[in-house]
Amino acid sequence: MALFAVWTCVLSGEPIVAQPQEKAPVAKLGSIRVTGQKKFTAEQVIAATGLKSGQAFDLKDLDTAAERLGKSGAFPDVSYSYVPQGGLIAVQFKVQEAAKFRECVFDNFVWLTAEELQTGLKKDVPLYIGAAPETGDVLDDIARALEKLSKQKGITVQVTRRIDQARIGDPNWSHLYTAEGASVKVQSMSFAGALTVNPEDLRKEAGRLIGRDYSLFQCGLFGTATILPFYGERGYLQAKIGTPAPHILNHADGSSEFLVEIVFPVTEGNVYRWTAPEWTGNQAIAGAALETTTSMKANDVANARKIDDGWEAVKKLYAKSGYIEAKLLPEPVFQEDSRQMHYRVAVIEGPQYRMGNLTISGVPQKVADHLKDRWRLKPGDVYDGSYLMDFVNKEVFPALRGGPRTPKVGLLAAPNREQHVVDVTVKVE
Repeated sequence: MALFAVWTCVLSGEPIVAQPQEKAPVAKLGSIRVTGQKKFTAEQVIAATGLKSGQAFDLKDLDTAAERLGKSGAFPDVSYSYVPQGGLIAVQFKVQEAAKFRECVFDNFVWLTAEELQTGLKKDVPLYIGAAPETGDVLDDIARALEKLSKQKGITVQVTRRIDQARIGDPNWSHLYTAEGASVKVQSMSFAGALTVNPEDLRKEAGRLIGRDYSLFQCGLFGTATILPFYGERGYLQAKIGTPAPHILNHADGSSEFLVEIVFPVTEGNVYRWTAPEWTGNQAIAGAALETTTSMKANDVANARKIDDGWEAVKKLYAKSGYIEAKLLPEPVFQEDSRQMHYRVAVIEGPQYRMGNLTISGVPQKVADHLKDRWRLKPGDVYDGSYLMDFVNKEVFPALRGGPRTPKVGLLAAPNREQHVVDVTVKVE
């Protein structure tokens, strides 16, 4: 701020002296308010701006704070206004939150308890709420905070982040943070809960994790893909696996090497036995035939794998009769008192398709004619959805045997949904 001196003339015969006026007070920030946030408290957003009430007021600081909020990824739209208020400058930020926030998963930070990790992150990263925006500086802030928290425990790591997807293209992905530079090996595993299955059988099933690098993400997938099917095949159709927890078994002070035991929390539930399904929507095939196709019999242990195979068998039965788009919507019904269960199965049969045109290419005309003669479905016949693969295995491959190389056979069964016919193409490459 510029300093102005005011000159005053004194009529007393004394020398005229310049008298500078006192420096004007520096404007300071007063209240800081935030509107538009939903997931965050106002205090979290204010902390993320870096501004504090009582500091010198400077427009550049407000611009920097707004830019910081925008780059965080949490707020794609940020604006601010300010007005004098009681000798101070009151500031208000208006924010619009990002549409989606993703869960943060911390893969192998066994040296930090869950409480230490969450408390430390919320202290160092004001905009961390257990979830984070899909993009933005907050993601890097979390990684740096994890490195700092680890260093406080004597573990020096570099933290990387990637997308955690249980399946390719899974829309419910998370941010997966992993510590690079530490060795965390699985030495053993155990199961918490009231177990009725043989624990040794369970440990044997899960033994593939022993000796591998510990990963919370991989352990979670293992529980879903291996332990739950183990229970499902034994009739425990409502078994649940909780979040696996690592317990440190061995760690030398000053080292970054850990041996851990993985504890899987298990809630087994009851063993259920099978009773006949209730079928609705089936017009082309009687319920008795569908029930027989499932291969499950009354009072059998309700084996989840066999049940799934049964639904596939029913869909193949429909496909053989031309209903290639038939869908099943099975809903389980559990009877806890008798420990029996059955399914209410809604069948959406769709239209019945018939055979259209057959095209065979990539082979000499003589071979193509021979194969067409061997194709048993004539135009207008009810289309058999299982026949194409049988034809390739029993007719096409034998006809091509003895050539200079193993042929590649491309198959296309293209349904015409207006005329309800299927055009088949067999292309040899």
